[in-house]
Amino acid sequence: MSLGENLRSFLIGNANILAELPTAASLGVVEQNKNEWDTEAPSTRIWFARRSEEKELTVSGGDLLTTTNFDLECISTDIDSAIDLADVVKAELHGYQGTFGSGYVGAVFVTDHTDDYEPYNLSEDEGCHVAALDIEILSC
Repeated sequence: MSLGENLRSFLIGNANILAELPTAASLGVVEQNKNEWDTEAPSTRIWFARRSEEKELTVSGGDLLTTTNFDLECISTDIDSAIDLADVVKAELHGYQGTFGSGYVGAVFVTDHTDDYEPYNLSEDEGCHVAALDIEILSC
């Protein structure tokens, strides 16, 4: 599995995160890298995409540490729901170390995105609010 798939598995497998998603069993609740949102998607949902990946190597070309950054958007028609979902995602992921889907991560760091962040997964007339997070994952 890719790191993105492992992140998705972690998010949908976490009881505290799922408790914030009223339609957790529906398709489209946690999506990765979709450019267009399904019109049937739930009103409260999570979207994320990998922004960058940097692999550190030894002098002989062996793998060391990989740093991967994701943009994660908590989306809802209600601003409080979007913020609450982002708070729970941050609480569950920030500082996490251990099993991550089918893999293992050395550390996960989560911060709020800057004020000038522009959401990737909203159309202009959708009427949704976004709480955006910057996720950095360190793995071997």
